[in-house]
Amino acid sequence: MSLSLDRDESVAAVAESVGRYCGSLAEGAGFAEAWRGFAELGLFSLPELFGDNSHAAMVAAMETLGRNGFYGPVADTLTFAACAPADLLEPVVAGEVVACLGRPPLVPWPDARAIPVTEAGGHAALQEVEAAEPVAMLSGDPWARVRASAGRALGPFVPWADCYDLCVSGWLVGAGLDLVEAASAHASQRVQFGKTIGEFQAVAAPLARAVLALDAAKVLAEAAAAHLDAGDGRLVTAARFSAARAAEQAAITAHQTYGAFGVLEGGPVYARSRRIRQLAAQFPQERPVDALAALGTGSLGIVRAQAEMAR
Repeated sequence: MSLSLDRDESVAAVAESVGRYCGSLAEGAGFAEAWRGFAELGLFSLPELFGDNSHAAMVAAMETLGRNGFYGPVADTLTFAACAPADLLEPVVAGEVVACLGRPPLVPWPDARAIPVTEAGGHAALQEVEAAEPVAMLSGDPWARVRASAGRALGPFVPWADCYDLCVSGWLVGAGLDLVEAASAHASQRVQFGKTIGEFQAVAAPLARAVLALDAAKVLAEAAAAHLDAGDGRLVTAARFSAARAAEQAAITAHQTYGAFGVLEGGPVYARSRRIRQLAAQFPQERPVDALAALGTGSLGIVRAQAEMAR
């Protein structure tokens, strides 16, 4: 199967619109205000609007959100909009409630405005939360330790996991690229020993490696989205692992580039780095990577064929 990875005009327009909206948000705008704006923009309607091309559109939107530092249960809510039964969608698409995916006892965004979803016996299911206790998490976002039971079944969980992992991959790539670009700008301005620190190989080389890894993860995420839109989800888990590793390395590189400034709580790296580190390992990525299946039959098919012959 041969698929083009060039974004069509409509998918590119999604990224542009989301970026423009993020740029228009007033400094200090609250989460509820921003969330309503995303709903009015049509962000949560992407699965319906794009149909067979929806995963590519969602990855483009999530990458833009990562670049602009917006974080919340967007991946969860887009997954819900793409996979949940139609009778549950209206308040979610309208931005009146958020959705959150988690496995008890720890679940994200546990408030009255959230629809909690979990995995039970290979199926997605609504969670019936009986009690919740707030828990401080690495990302700084609201989570809780809950006592809950599985409620209404929503169908097989694999489509939910695929969609969520792709959305997370897009966000991680965008967040990592934003960190590296900011660190590179800092390296081009910070002067030590009569030179900008970006002129030193020990600073420039890690930044270059981080960019290469993120670019590769971006291509893999977009390829996984294109393949999933065509009905093949074998690249999804590899895309999630690739994006997580690249984004974590980007965070480490940004910390090193900024030096002491990079570890300040109010500095340019601290909050984004914490979110990257938590999201990189967050549910539902708990599936093994089938490396041979991920190679497919394209240009890497030779590697796959040689591996199979060696068995």
